[in-house]
Amino acid sequence: MFYCKKGNHEQAKKSLARLIGNVDGYDIEHEYACIRHEVEQSETAQKLLAKSSWLSVFKGKNLKRVFIGALPLMIQGIAGAALTFGYST
Repeated sequence: MFYCKKGNHEQAKKSLARLIGNVDGYDIEHEYACIRHEVEQSETAQKLLAKSSWLSVFKGKNLKRVFIGALPLMIQGIAGAALTFGYST
């Protein structure tokens, strides 16, 4: 992935061939196309994440999701689950 991110495609294929090239039926071109697609998707996701902020977690539908996700943990704390599980034999 390092060489793919840097744009050095030939060196990336050489590294794949050296690492896994002696396996029968291994297609370096297909594997490298999958890696390249993953790198492109990762870069796209990074750009989208750079545009958002942490405040968006606490707005709209995300607020409801955060509340639903945190509610069971809060109820366990209030009910004394840590005390019960920590001191029971």
